[in-house]
Amino acid sequence: KEVYGVGFHPDGSLCSTTDYGGVVQVWDLRTGKSACHFLGHAKRVVCAEFSPNGFQLATAGDDGTIKVWDLRKRKQFASIPAHSNLITQLQVDHHHNGEYLVSS
Repeated sequence: KEVYGVGFHPDGSLCSTTDYGGVVQVWDLRTGKSACHFLGHAKRVVCAEFSPNGFQLATAGDDGTIKVWDLRKRKQFASIPAHSNLITQLQVDHHHNGEYLVSS
C-alpha cells in the first residue's frame, strides 16, 4: 500500500506509517520488520505522532478522530472526536512532556 504519513519514535528505533486504507503500521528500524499494526480509523489515516516518552502513538485522518494507541499493550488507549472532517497534522508539545496534543 502507498504510505501517506510517517512518524519517528523519540529514540529512533521505530517509525510509524499511515495509509489510505486506514492502517497504522509500526516498523522496527533495526530489523526492517513490522513491530505491530493498528486498525480503528473509519477512513484514511494521514498523520501520526509519537509521545515524548515513546509509549503512545497518536494518529488522525479523514474520519475526524484522533486515536491514541498504547504501544506497550498494542491497543487503542483513547479515541477523541476532534474535528468534523479531515485532520492533516498532529503535533505533541515536547516541552511539557507531551502534555499537549494539537491537531489541524
